Amino acid sequence: MSASSTALVKELKSAFQEEGDEAAAKQMAAYMKNKFNFYGVKRPERDVIQRRILDQYGYPPSDEIEDVATKLFEDVHRESQYAALDILRHEVKRGPNRYRLLRSFTPQQIARTTESSLLTEPL
Repeated sequence: MSASSTALVKELKSAFQEEGDEAAAKQMAAYMKNKFNFYGVKRPERDVIQRRILDQYGYPPSDEIEDVATKLFEDVHRESQYAALDILRHEVKRGPNRYRLLRSFTPQQIARTTESSLLTEPL
């Protein structure tokens, strides 16, 4: 993964952590039956953070999308996982590699994603 993509992942996680609200994180976790951890960044704020950081670093190149998404999914906090889904959704919409990207995930990854309810919206 390039230095830019690594920095993108690091900056997203760091910004979510810095902007998180502990009280909101507890409420968000309770709403999800305490199955997930949260930084406490609600959707509107998360969108602003993502846009600011993606404007700074740009979307990762197509050949690094899987690595970036995997790194974001490795974070146990939902905000990072939602960011991964948003980046994947953007990649699927933008280019000729969209079908390669979808085929590249293993059945284990798909099962893990489905089991943890990470795919809350269609790609």
